[in-house]
Amino acid sequence: MLSIFYIRSTHSRSQAKREAVKIAEEHAQLDAVENFYWFNRDETYFGLTGTDTSGKEIVVIIPEKGGDITTFGQDEGLSEGQVGQLVKERYGKSSIQKANLGIFDGKAVWEVVCKTAEGPLNYYLIDFESGEEVNTVLDI
Repeated sequence: MLSIFYIRSTHSRSQAKREAVKIAEEHAQLDAVENFYWFNRDETYFGLTGTDTSGKEIVVIIPEKGGDITTFGQDEGLSEGQVGQLVKERYGKSSIQKANLGIFDGKAVWEVVCKTAEGPLNYYLIDFESGEEVNTVLDI
């Protein structure tokens, strides 16, 4: 589905969330929002989790500059809690600082930011559907 909307990154987080929710309500029948994510890599995406008008748990990813809106059933991929557990199991006892949902190289991904005991941050991109590692940036 092509979005003709443009969400400006100059807006505050709350304004960006309001605009993303409105788009998701119109294009994905989002009824209730559980979480909002702001993903910044090569491009910016706004992710939402919640339920649609039929009560199904869904994930909606909206590009900031317009374009295709990506919608999944939550059961088609990892939840924030599941990806956090997966990262802890794979990469040790790093403290998870935040998780964001977006698109990277054409795939829906979770970006999980962890702080190591030594202090540096590590960024893990995990494929939403498969749980496979897509990209890692260490010791920032």
